[in-house]
Amino acid sequence: MKHTIQFASDVTRDGMGVELIDSDHQVLAELFRSDVTGEFHLTTFENEISAADIRMMFNAATEREGLSFAIPSEEVAVIYVELLSEAVRCFRPVLAHRVGERRYRIDSSFQIPEDEDWAFQPGSEVICEDTGRGCLSPKAVAPASSNSEQVSGGNG
Repeated sequence: MKHTIQFASDVTRDGMGVELIDSDHQVLAELFRSDVTGEFHLTTFENEISAADIRMMFNAATEREGLSFAIPSEEVAVIYVELLSEAVRCFRPVLAHRVGERRYRIDSSFQIPEDEDWAFQPGSEVICEDTGRGCLSPKAVAPASSNSEQVSGGNG
């Protein structure tokens, strides 16, 4: 039986999924990536899924722009980048790689949605502040020439 792939955005769970669909348009399995934690979960809904179909799902996910298979670790964190030009204060959770004390580089694989204006660009090295409950928010672009904690400019 030939299965197909479809992509689905989930606002409630805040992430994106790759779904394996059968010929009756039923979802057999889902590979979901949380935008908040960066974690991936494979759900088979108690269906038996072949290794070839799982491989097809992973291949589709890795080929899809914006779905990074970076595995979170101590060197990877979720930081919250402020969205500019919004009616209320909003933040986008993104993966960032720790490069020093309070210093992170926003994952350069992120594509900024057309309707968003981020305070810091993907690939930027930023100095973050813990805003409570372990939430990290970038406050300034890190100086390029030193490992100093001194901030140069900023958005907060």
